[in-house]
Amino acid sequence: MIKHSKFSTLLREPLFHFLLIGAVFFFVFSQMNTGEDENSPQIIITKAKIETLANNFAKAKGRLPSPQEMKIQLEYDIREQVLYREAMAMGLDKDDMIIRRRLTQKMKYLFNDLGVVGKASEEELKKFVADHPSKFMVPATISFAQVYFEPSEHETTLVEDANALLEKLRISTVKESIGLGDRSLLPYDFRNERKTDIDSMFGKEFTKQAFSSPTNSWEGPFESAYGVHLIYIHERTEDHLPPLADIRERAQREWMSLKQHEVNEIFYQSLHQRYEIIVDDEVLSDANVSAK
Repeated sequence: MIKHSKFSTLLREPLFHFLLIGAVFFFVFSQMNTGEDENSPQIIITKAKIETLANNFAKAKGRLPSPQEMKIQLEYDIREQVLYREAMAMGLDKDDMIIRRRLTQKMKYLFNDLGVVGKASEEELKKFVADHPSKFMVPATISFAQVYFEPSEHETTLVEDANALLEKLRISTVKESIGLGDRSLLPYDFRNERKTDIDSMFGKEFTKQAFSSPTNSWEGPFESAYGVHLIYIHERTEDHLPPLADIRERAQREWMSLKQHEVNEIFYQSLHQRYEIIVDDEVLSDANVSAK
């Protein structure tokens, strides 16, 4: 049994995440607010800015910029800052849906960067998989050969003709269906097909019968949207939850994603409570708007 220290246990507590994120968020804003004043007529080019421009160029081109290329990068950055400041001064960012969505997305990225989510323990992974089986369930599959009977080819003897062939097949050693029955565009063989796929192709009743019939024997006749079928089931599996060892990495990703979402929600709620949300009563009644 693995024992965790009090500190490692504390790291997993949502309240600790809330306090830590709040402190980091406050620090980030304090650093951002001490930066260059956008209302100032000065645009200061620092050594750090030059290094950033050079690194961005290197990432895109795979090499460092030449002096001339560096000059072009710097001129473009200055042009961008000038136009950005003028746009802000003119209020072009106000009520702009695209800008609002872009800034919202950047805040979400900031949430993810500041969120502290470690890996789950073995016990946490087991519980997570047990609590969310649908995320990891392997769907039922079936492999079978099918013989098709076209209704228009048999008139009133459709079922009788299918049963007659079924009796012959059951006393034979034939396990394949190529050359048997009537021609169609349907495949003769289906291999490892999911239950949902068979259901969408042949219908629920056909699927129900196929997944409840014995394997390694000819069965039928089963009706579908196409006509009547005889099938030989080679193999069938049921829905099942794999061992944790087989899905550990995926379970870890899912767990971390869920925890990240929880931390982000705590982060958002800490910001949300700073605002008084006022919604007109008519809007609430007409559109069922939530202030959350």
